[in-house]
Amino acid sequence: MGDPDGATHIWALLSVGENIYAGADNYPTTGTGRVLCSTDGGHTWTAGGSLGSANYVHSLLGHSGIIYAGTDGKVYKSEDACTTWTQTGSLSGATSVNALAVRNDTIFAGTGPNGDVFKSVDYMSWSNTGELMGATIVWDLLVSFDGAIYAAGTKGGDPSFIFRSTDGGETWADLGFSYDRCCYSLVQASDSTIYAGTGIDSGDVYKTTDGETWIRTSPLGSGFSKASCVYDLIEADDGSIYAGTQAGMGAGIVFKSSNGGDNWSGTSLGNSRIYSLLQTENGFVYAGQDRVASNPISRTAYKSSGYLESSVYDTGIDSVHYGVIHWDADLHGCSLTVKVCADSDSLWYPHPEWHEVENDSTLPTVFDDMRYIQYRFDVSSPSSDSTPIIYEIQMGYSNNGTAVENDEQRNTYLYSPAPNPFISSTNIRYINGGESEFSIRVYDVCGRVTRELLKGRGGNGCITWRGEDDRGRRLPPGVYFIRLNTKETIVSRKVIILGR
Repeated sequence: MGDPDGATHIWALLSVGENIYAGADNYPTTGTGRVLCSTDGGHTWTAGGSLGSANYVHSLLGHSGIIYAGTDGKVYKSEDACTTWTQTGSLSGATSVNALAVRNDTIFAGTGPNGDVFKSVDYMSWSNTGELMGATIVWDLLVSFDGAIYAAGTKGGDPSFIFRSTDGGETWADLGFSYDRCCYSLVQASDSTIYAGTGIDSGDVYKTTDGETWIRTSPLGSGFSKASCVYDLIEADDGSIYAGTQAGMGAGIVFKSSNGGDNWSGTSLGNSRIYSLLQTENGFVYAGQDRVASNPISRTAYKSSGYLESSVYDTGIDSVHYGVIHWDADLHGCSLTVKVCADSDSLWYPHPEWHEVENDSTLPTVFDDMRYIQYRFDVSSPSSDSTPIIYEIQMGYSNNGTAVENDEQRNTYLYSPAPNPFISSTNIRYINGGESEFSIRVYDVCGRVTRELLKGRGGNGCITWRGEDDRGRRLPPGVYFIRLNTKETIVSRKVIILGR
């Protein structure tokens, strides 16, 4: 992973398209806050333009092609991928902008030291929302699927708080959340559960399904590996919850739970706190850290795991007798596992002969009675010096002597919807280079078709979907799946509708 030499904290991470942005301080000189940009997955970083007198960048937001950066009491915006910045209006009394969020095209900013939440509808001027009684610092903001706004923080360091507004910030209700001394982070999972990360006395994660009754999940570690602060929370594509923490002796540990917090497993990233987490579209998880002077680290972000999937192949009625995969990659000390998913099964099975295989390998296998086959390449990076790159995957199958074209030859692809999550509309780009019939449909979490967006033959294009069903009715907020179907291929993408 590339090293923005000199930056002492990576407070925030953001992905927009293929670019990754990091909010940093003391870069390129002491006392200077900058937004760093990587266009190659974190291998190299370039500092964006000047943010005036900013000492740090604590929060980042991407909205409608514009990047917003929250600094020490100011919000800047950039329309050219952080090359140049424009300072927006005053946030009266604020000395830190710790969180940014958007609801119905209104941007909200959580600040300190007065615990105020500001909003802007023109993206230049700011007005204070209703009072959060007793609040001193707002550390995080969350806009839930039903459109409610949650603000988390601290009341003078003792205790923590979570407020909720259901009227766009006009009024706030104290939810009675008073666990530990600070609530640093909020995230809503695709099943609508909201998670909150706390800290100072004990780093714990709490969860709620109604926004009012909070249950503490299992402890994050034990002994010196027990979390003391949970600075950030994200949900990964597979539904796992990741927690960026500080543990004993200042150790930075990323915890992961795949069962709603019933169990957590931790991965240590050295003697440095984990302030920010990000998952990009290709499945990689990034962690932004600090740099400890007595034990300097060589990286400020880690690429911990990721995968690359093939499309689903319909091999025909007869059994597949022979399959070949050719791949070309630089693993740099990482391990790689090839897994197969067959027929309608949603589980991935590692092939025992394909674990930690060599570069440029041709891997034969035999299948019995499998009509639909899909492959996943899983890579894992054990340290900051291990940055895997998979250049290409070519696949072909022999079915009674007839070869099936690979992904590149068939050239069928469904891009992730953007924006995602969305409120009013999202754009869905697709490629179908074949001549066979294809369709693009929207499914709910129960597998029911709610909207057929397109049906035809071949071609590339972009569809705008406004979150409506086939009768033009607005669908409820929640998780849906966009699926491109051809005779040979099924490609699916998850999308989330937010409440208005």
